[in-house]
Amino acid sequence: MESMQLQSDCPNNSFHHLISGLLRSARKELENAGSDPEKAIHDFRRYLKMARAALRLGRAALSEQEFQHLNNLLRDSQARLSENRDHDALIEVCVWLHGKQQNTTLHLLEQLEQTLRAQKKAALDPAAAIDDALSLLNQAETILDKIVFSDKFPMEEVIAQGICRSYTAGKKCLRAIRQGDASQDIWHTWRKRAKDLRYQIGF
Repeated sequence: MESMQLQSDCPNNSFHHLISGLLRSARKELENAGSDPEKAIHDFRRYLKMARAALRLGRAALSEQEFQHLNNLLRDSQARLSENRDHDALIEVCVWLHGKQQNTTLHLLEQLEQTLRAQKKAALDPAAAIDDALSLLNQAETILDKIVFSDKFPMEEVIAQGICRSYTAGKKCLRAIRQGDASQDIWHTWRKRAKDLRYQIGF
């Protein structure tokens, strides 16, 4: 099990150690998927979410270009394995609802289920999606090896800035939600920032 905590007061050593460990754990999940690829994909995506939370925590020690480049690669690697999982989850909900609804809405559910199955069939083959995800992960690891987390700020200030950024972004979304005019994107962003904050405090 890779360490999931910051190990020293040196930003470069600490963040490299943490993020590279999380990426290695993510890689192992896909390479050793075996008979349970769904669990492997779930855990792969979880490790990448943690890696991105760690990257956001150390953002103050990076240039904006470095942060965006690495974050985008991790995001895209994670997204390669989202489509099939999302289709499966939605189809499962449709099947469940089919047994709960009145006849007047059954045909709508059937149409939705057919559409989802067609989209799933047209989506990238799972094996190809895994290959794509690993290729992007390779690129991310290469970039991570090249970047340096600056010691311009002391470690505690880097961490404080990262946590404050996550908290402020989440609070902004929560304010919109409380006002009753929040879009689904705002709800989604709020959940992501709350998860970031939970991971970051754990690091």
